[in-house]
Amino acid sequence: MSFLEEIREEPSHIFSKIEFEVLEYLERCSWGATIYEIARNVKCSFKSLYAILRLLEKNGWILVTKDREGNIGRPKNKYILRKSLRSIIRELEDCGCEFKNGKTKFLNLAKIAYPYSLTIFKRSLANLKYGECLVTLIENETTYPAFIEAAYRKDVKLLDISINNNNVRMIFKKT
Repeated sequence: MSFLEEIREEPSHIFSKIEFEVLEYLERCSWGATIYEIARNVKCSFKSLYAILRLLEKNGWILVTKDREGNIGRPKNKYILRKSLRSIIRELEDCGCEFKNGKTKFLNLAKIAYPYSLTIFKRSLANLKYGECLVTLIENETTYPAFIEAAYRKDVKLLDISINNNNVRMIFKKT
């Protein structure tokens, strides 16, 4: 089985289908691509694509440059993958869910930028079964209320929270 086939089978808390297709397309285009080229190849609307590209850029996975190839008007943004898809997956494996005794999952989001860390958290909540606990670590203490609110909306109860040196550890339980 190839690397890409293995990644496609990863749990849904890592990437959405569109995020994976964007990263996969940019890996094939080492010279980069404009939003028009990406949208055409992954069959996605520009509005959705802008949000995804912003999240990927904020995490440092893509670089945005201006394409000034003699065209009249404002230069187009060109999106270039900064790391290989394999290295991004390795980076995300550190924040993936780890099972202990079948009842507890650990989610380390300390190295993932805020909006995308909340997205991964929400995907993990969706996969949480009744009675399971989710221990979550985030780096920015100003963003933890959004995580608590997202858990509350999914009927997941906050059991404990501790803040230490700008790191926040929260323990949730599906009830």
